[in-house]
Amino acid sequence: MYHLLIVNGWSANSHFWDAFIHDLPDAYSCQLIDLDSTMGLTDCCELIDSYVQDNTLLMGWSLGGMLAAKYAALSTRRFLGLITLQASPCFVKKGGWPYALAIDELLVLRDVVKNHNLKLLVRNFSSLLVNGSKQYKVDRRQLKPVYTESKLCSVSALLSGLDLLLNLDLREDYQKISVPFMGLFGEQDALVSVRQVEDIKMLSPKHDFFVINDMAHFPCGAHRQQVIERLKSFVDAL
Repeated sequence: MYHLLIVNGWSANSHFWDAFIHDLPDAYSCQLIDLDSTMGLTDCCELIDSYVQDNTLLMGWSLGGMLAAKYAALSTRRFLGLITLQASPCFVKKGGWPYALAIDELLVLRDVVKNHNLKLLVRNFSSLLVNGSKQYKVDRRQLKPVYTESKLCSVSALLSGLDLLLNLDLREDYQKISVPFMGLFGEQDALVSVRQVEDIKMLSPKHDFFVINDMAHFPCGAHRQQVIERLKSFVDAL
């Protein structure tokens, strides 16, 4: 039995993954970490560590993928491998990393949260998650009931997560990841551009990175079977 430990993305909740978990083969037991409290980077890594077992496949989406990668670079614990979904070393543009999100776009989102305009946050971020998907209607239909104002974590936690996205730079960490590592990206992702993939391959040449055609920034929606197939292939190669 494989222990699939999923570190969730910014502002998401565990219900995002209901259909994905339902579709996993019986060989996987799944546990999910929601980023639902105000935590610093060290606290996040310690939380992940408290769940990791020898048979763990550590998988993180978006910000969760960045935190999982940071943990994998630092940890001396034994576990099976790392899978990142639509995560990169730098979420925003930095020197030498031009293909990430413009910092101003993240700051606009931060202002929306800081002003407690959660209705606007849900509307705008929902669009960013699914726009571009070739199965937009399916993704949107799955996302709508689980991504609502009532299901968001606290404003302080949302701001803390945005600060992590703004400040994290894992380029050196990617070079230190020694466990088997696979990164998956969406061809139509509006938040983590696939133009970064070649640069990521140069940072971490021993590991595997793949692009899923037609997928936006929502890997547990209409394209989840493709993600699961890649996960199975990764496990078969361990």
